[in-house]
Amino acid sequence: MPDDKVNETPLLRKLNEQRVTAAHALREYLERAAEGTEMSAEDNSAYERANNDIDRYGKLIADEIKRQGEERDYATAWETALQKQGGKNRSKENDNKEPTLADKMRADLKASKAGETRNGGAYQEIPDHRQFVAEHRDLLAGTATKGAELVPVTLVASLYEKLFDDTAILSTGPTILRTASGEQLKLPRLTALGAVTQSQSRVAEAGPIIEGDPTFDQVALDAYKYAQYTQVSRELVEDGVLDIESLIGAVLGRNIANFVGVDLTLGTGTSQPRGVRTLVPAGNKVAGAYATDITSATQFDKFFDVVAKLKPGYRRGAKWLVNDQSTFPLRKLKMNSQYAWEPNLQGAGQPDMFLGYPILTDPNVPVFGAAAGVSAIFADFSMYFVRMVKDVRIEWSMEFAWVNDLLSVKAVFRADGDAIDDAAFAALDLTS
Repeated sequence: MPDDKVNETPLLRKLNEQRVTAAHALREYLERAAEGTEMSAEDNSAYERANNDIDRYGKLIADEIKRQGEERDYATAWETALQKQGGKNRSKENDNKEPTLADKMRADLKASKAGETRNGGAYQEIPDHRQFVAEHRDLLAGTATKGAELVPVTLVASLYEKLFDDTAILSTGPTILRTASGEQLKLPRLTALGAVTQSQSRVAEAGPIIEGDPTFDQVALDAYKYAQYTQVSRELVEDGVLDIESLIGAVLGRNIANFVGVDLTLGTGTSQPRGVRTLVPAGNKVAGAYATDITSATQFDKFFDVVAKLKPGYRRGAKWLVNDQSTFPLRKLKMNSQYAWEPNLQGAGQPDMFLGYPILTDPNVPVFGAAAGVSAIFADFSMYFVRMVKDVRIEWSMEFAWVNDLLSVKAVFRADGDAIDDAAFAALDLTS
């Protein structure tokens, strides 16, 4: 499982303070506009700058949190390599000899933990533990944009984390089920309590008790396969200044994450996962019009209607999910002099709030617009179950393209997603 711990460094605190300052400036301009104050060209430019600063600092915060996670990955990878390399190169007899590769790696690791990095990486030998299978395509060290510009980067054991970085649905807090094999997984579900009527529940002394049987059904989760492969030249592997094998594996893992993320949001449920946008029940959709329900600075009644669609038990843990571009009009919505959108004041890495609920963004949700359809999802995402079969599987082969001296790299991942209760999902449906 990924380590979600975030260190509140001075940089993160500073970035969050700057984002909050920009949010306050944005509100000041919006309030002046609401009061009818004429905005000068300079004011309009300052408003746009504040809006852009909110997103810019938000991205910098996200990048810094991601960097912290990668540094933890580096440290873990270095420790593993130290143990293996140290066992080969260290002994009582050579303690006083020239520093070994393991000694250099220990020095890099120590510097990294102290916050000092050297060339952004460390010395590392890749152990030969690959599984050999067949595959096909190529990156060449001497070809521009296909490998020649690569710089020192080490990404080790970070594929599962990449799924969480790139797939917004997995950041909303779904229930994740990890299985060791891919046979169909059936989840028993209670569909009715078997309650008798109110009058039947009242029983006279020695009178007959009415039977009420609860009913059940099942939600089935399959294991759809997502895969991609690529190839690199042996020269790039041997002569490059970076761990090209791990880098290519991480790139493939990122692509797989994007493939899975699209289906977890938009999937139809037929030969693919059932995405959260697809499963919103018709009775939980609130029809709205872009021009009157989104762009107006004084009306957002339809969003309250969406909130009301969920039962209180689901409402307490609910979050909003919209496209990033849709957050801009939401920042203007106001009622009784109060803005519905609230910037994060709790520290770096925490989501902003809309109508008192966390709001997250997913590029697969349509941007607000005429006839955009379901474009603002409000749900208790813990009711969405994501089934994963083991981890992303990376396989290597020097045999498939042996005649061309190419290393083949393949990434495979099996997953599915579905809701245990569709009633936990509601949405604004822009029909015009």
